[in-house]
Amino acid sequence: MTAAMLDQPKNKSPVAYVVTNGCQTARADRDLLRDELSKAGYFITDKADSADLLVVSLCGFQGEAYNESKRLYEKVNGERKQNSKLIATGCAAGIYTDVIKKDMPKLDYLVPWTGLAGIIGDLNAQNLESKIPTSIFEEANYAEITVARSCASKCTFCAIPKGRGPLKSYPIELIASTIQEITRGIAVGKIDGFSNGIVEENSPTSVTLLGEDVGAYGRDIGSSLVKLLRTLYDLDGNHLMKINVLNPWWFTTSHQRDGVLSDIICDGVSQKRLVPYFGLPLQSGSSRILGRMKRHYTAEEFEQMALSLKRKIPELGLGTDVIVGFPGETEEDFKQTSDLLERLQFAYYGLWGYTDVPGTESSDFPEKISMEVIQERLEHLEALVARKVMVENGCASLRELRSRKIPLPIVTNDPHVGVEAVL
Repeated sequence: MTAAMLDQPKNKSPVAYVVTNGCQTARADRDLLRDELSKAGYFITDKADSADLLVVSLCGFQGEAYNESKRLYEKVNGERKQNSKLIATGCAAGIYTDVIKKDMPKLDYLVPWTGLAGIIGDLNAQNLESKIPTSIFEEANYAEITVARSCASKCTFCAIPKGRGPLKSYPIELIASTIQEITRGIAVGKIDGFSNGIVEENSPTSVTLLGEDVGAYGRDIGSSLVKLLRTLYDLDGNHLMKINVLNPWWFTTSHQRDGVLSDIICDGVSQKRLVPYFGLPLQSGSSRILGRMKRHYTAEEFEQMALSLKRKIPELGLGTDVIVGFPGETEEDFKQTSDLLERLQFAYYGLWGYTDVPGTESSDFPEKISMEVIQERLEHLEALVARKVMVENGCASLRELRSRKIPLPIVTNDPHVGVEAVL
């Protein structure tokens, strides 16, 4: 796993394979890397066994994600041809560095995203650093664009800043021009590398603004999300934007910059420039646990925030995430979380059993909760969500819900999803 420059094969175009098991921002990074490798003379393949160079971008979100990263490495390593080079990058490369060296011994290189240009010949380091990562799905008339990498927070359970580095916001002008280029390109069916899809005439191009915390946008460059949205609302072109995720504290008075964020979001919805939906992660319904997480709001403030947003934008759909079994979480703490989820309505629920992640404060906290208790609490919340969905849809049973093909809006790392056992 040295950092020497990787030579290209002689007398032929080298073949590269790039894959990720990560989130939407990791997928956008993957697509940018594929594009830059193509410009550097590589032929991009979707078959690992034909590649001279293989890059796996590994997720380090939490414990189960790392297990998926190991399985991806094992699959790619098992398929690679002799004398090929295998590189691992992504969040896990910065978070699980020492563990990866033991778990993935056949890697040739283990580098952060910023180190790729140092080992792959002819890769343009400036482009990799300054170009905005995007994923384009032309046939679906849809694109995802990263407006900021990493975040500005220090939550005790999260190692994403360690994996992705400090907050890096892309300039407003560059984001605006990139969105216009994508919109025009999809409209005429000339995005390089994509077939011309069949899109309903005059249908707006959907563009999701990505980031680990989009609300942090601009804090590192003297700007703000409010400024960005105002600029994007005024762009020419037929596009409809969606915000990926906003941490709750960006709606508090002390964090307002350049205007009131909720008002700007309301303006975008009314102008039909912004989809009335984004993720608003709760993480815990216990103010005591939120304090241990360094989340900068109380459970009461979160509830009032969610209700206020719904009053201001009645059609708003909010998603949320909850960590179950954070160190020191008592039965009363968990009950407060359950009660809050019962009172509030969300479009989706990310239910995550707590796992230690290397380099986080919480990994050193005492009072760890057993996996058995975490499993029980996950099943309780899964059943709570199922009952809410059944009531909303007038279903008397989970079987009826499924017969009508109504999905449960749950994303979880629970391998069992024991709804049937609890209902």
